[in-house]
Amino acid sequence: MEVGAKVYLFGLLLNDSHRVADALLPARALLKAPAGGDRDGWGLGYFEGGEVLFNKRPRHEGGEVDFYELAADIRTQALIGHRRTATVGELREENTHPFRMRSWLFAHSGTVRGFGDFRAKLDAELPAHFERMRPGDTDSERIFHQFMAYLGEKTRTDDPNVKITALIDAMRRTVARLDALASSVGAIDAGPMAIVLTNGRQLLGVTRGLPMVAFARNDTPIPAYEPAALKSVLLVSAPDAHRSSAPGAVNIPDGSIAAVDRNLHFAVHPLGKQAI
Repeated sequence: MEVGAKVYLFGLLLNDSHRVADALLPARALLKAPAGGDRDGWGLGYFEGGEVLFNKRPRHEGGEVDFYELAADIRTQALIGHRRTATVGELREENTHPFRMRSWLFAHSGTVRGFGDFRAKLDAELPAHFERMRPGDTDSERIFHQFMAYLGEKTRTDDPNVKITALIDAMRRTVARLDALASSVGAIDAGPMAIVLTNGRQLLGVTRGLPMVAFARNDTPIPAYEPAALKSVLLVSAPDAHRSSAPGAVNIPDGSIAAVDRNLHFAVHPLGKQAI
């Protein structure tokens, strides 16, 4: 997906499914995209009542997309949103982010350099049964499946309490492998990227060359109004994300992994380099 003057993607994890609007509010100015062109679309994915639900528009040629308005009434503890300009894969629902595999949701922005030249090699490296689980033809979905393959080598991918360290290791390996494949066909690396993924209990964000900011809330409860404090972490990648002065905004350093565990503890780790 090619970048432009619009929100790229975002991921939200919170402790109160009825307060999505409150958790998104500090970043409202960033959660917008201008009127769509003939290669633009958008998607939302979230968990509700044990189900994974989607709201997707593979082609959006209407007015401004306001993700705050689209998501404010959703009842969920984990949400991913994505604005797509199609550069790899046609405009259809199967290519519209976020993607799902088992209990995981994933979205990616950035066009993988050299993808057309190493696509067949990457496909050959992935588990054979993954092909049946991949209805689309984007570079992004293959990044997702590469991550899931690496994660599956270390742990059960359906474990809702998978360790954050396992997620970080799988993501580092995924990006390093993409860089190696891109380099093998003459590219410098796999290019700029932003990623968010969640299983409804943990949230991971990646930023390399595309700005990302985190909005973390840990409110004090007011018994007469809100007996439980709102705790949430929102990761947003957008062109102006690093310029945000909203309360609670924290810039994620370029070349980092932002990790949020099941207790909504937020930490930043270097994306780093890993031998393949």
